[in-house]
Amino acid sequence: MVDYFEKHRRHPVKMLVVWLLSLGWINLIAVGLLRRLPAGDWRRRVPVVGVRARFDAGESGNIIMSSPDQCRVARELWWMGGRMASGADQLALELAMSLSADAERFLDIGAYSGLFALAVARRNREIRCDAYEIVRENLEILTRNIGLNNLGDRVHAQLCGIGAAKGEIRVPASFGVGVLPSSVALDSECRKGESVSVRTLDELYPGFCGRMVWKLDVETFEFDVLKGGQQLLERTKPDMVCEVLMRSKKTADLQAFLATRGYRFFHITSVGLRPMNEIFPDRECLDWLFTCRPEAELARWIG
Repeated sequence: MVDYFEKHRRHPVKMLVVWLLSLGWINLIAVGLLRRLPAGDWRRRVPVVGVRARFDAGESGNIIMSSPDQCRVARELWWMGGRMASGADQLALELAMSLSADAERFLDIGAYSGLFALAVARRNREIRCDAYEIVRENLEILTRNIGLNNLGDRVHAQLCGIGAAKGEIRVPASFGVGVLPSSVALDSECRKGESVSVRTLDELYPGFCGRMVWKLDVETFEFDVLKGGQQLLERTKPDMVCEVLMRSKKTADLQAFLATRGYRFFHITSVGLRPMNEIFPDRECLDWLFTCRPEAELARWIG
């Protein structure tokens, strides 16, 4: 088990810098100066206070994202003018939106501040998006974003973990100023934390047989999610946009599980989808598409 409060604890000097940058007038000056400098990866780490970001979802319209002072996704969108900095991240979002166009249900598992669920809901007016998050501070911003985009009828946020078996974990109630963590996982244990339930997909969707698309960002616990949703997966054969991290110890298990159920593997890169015979972690391009669709249906994305 991991105490994520300790894991995310910042050095006092860094905490002081973050606090100072969160002060309105200091942030205004700092951001104004930085916008005059050449763009760089480092600049996207600087919080922006008192504004909202947007994601350009094309013909579907924009998605408004709050709190770029805390949320790394909103911060990146603000600095990048409405797009993700990485071509691979942008493609992952486009795939989720496009493959969900005729789906009945989209599952955003590890939703963070909700960009995937919101973008999918904006594209498909008939879909229901269930967004699962285990950090309350993240959920509060996700809920705020649902309201800002008037998508409460299509996006439903829940404080809940998705795993291999029913249970509970303890997650820190707060991580401090300027910290909205995206790497808290199902092995969380915090003495002073909040109890969060863990459920399985088979428990949550008994008998569901409609078209589904899943997005998994669960910090190496994707195999656990699939084990707990094995019956649902076999009934619906969902398309899945899934993050695969370098530290994952179950990539081989994940690959075997999917291969025996007819899935194909496509690495999502900055130059398009790349068909692969095996799943492997990549430091730059984290996301994969797992699908039972014939390759011909994905031709326009294959680079």
